[in-house]
Amino acid sequence: MILAVAAGLWAVSPAFAEEAAPRKATVSEGQITISGPSGYCVDPRSSRDGQDGAFVLLGNCAALSGSGRVPRARALLTATVLLGAPPGESLKAEFQRMADFFVTAEGRKALSRDGASESVRIARIVTSGEVLYILAEDRAPLAGYPVVPEYWRAIFALRGRLISLSVLGLPEAPMDPDQMRRLLDKFVSRVHSENP
Repeated sequence: MILAVAAGLWAVSPAFAEEAAPRKATVSEGQITISGPSGYCVDPRSSRDGQDGAFVLLGNCAALSGSGRVPRARALLTATVLLGAPPGESLKAEFQRMADFFVTAEGRKALSRDGASESVRIARIVTSGEVLYILAEDRAPLAGYPVVPEYWRAIFALRGRLISLSVLGLPEAPMDPDQMRRLLDKFVSRVHSENP
């Protein structure tokens, strides 16, 4: 279960080439739609959809397209979509096993942006409903994007896919963990509403 952002996932994909900063992206053979909270748009240059999975980066709509509303909470949002979720629409039965895994060196390696377990520290793992939340710190860089090390990640199952959503704070617009979590909750809610 590799949830790290692989370097190859930053390549431009034709699936995202239609408009400069779309509000949403449909990935994983058309089965999953990713959309962020108000003020966030898809960065088509940094998103990819392929057989190995999908990666979608969302940022400030105004910055990406030169127009639109600036979100109150400024951050980068990421979505990773992978095949291989357990049968059904819930990971609840797997939450304890997943939590135990992510605190191991192998689990931290899976979460790491550079594939090194040493770069990741797990601060907290909690569950809410059908979602596993991880508050982590990753000291590895994000492919040229300036982000603070501490971030929140949400993991859940949807249509046979593992969905991982993250909120990454920016150094020039710092957010505390509670603010990041509230934004992540909005992101999770938005993705669920796009995929009823």
